[in-house]
Amino acid sequence: MILPIRDVLSTQHAKAFRFGHFGLVVIVRGHEELFFEFSDEFRRAALARLLEKQIEDVRLRTAAGEVQPPSAGERDALILE
Repeated sequence: MILPIRDVLSTQHAKAFRFGHFGLVVIVRGHEELFFEFSDEFRRAALARLLEKQIEDVRLRTAAGEVQPPSAGERDALILE
């Protein structure tokens, strides 16, 4: 799965479906939430930190005008690729 970071709105810790596991919900703009399960709380926290850092980096670069969002044609070409 390829998910553009700019479409990720936030992450939330959640209760996992299985006992002894740890859940992470990723909220995506225009789509359903993604749910991930981890066997280790440290790994869940590491992914949440990584996603939050990447989200913030993209927001800062977009605000500074460094990143131009792809046009509809470029986005379609990337999807086909």
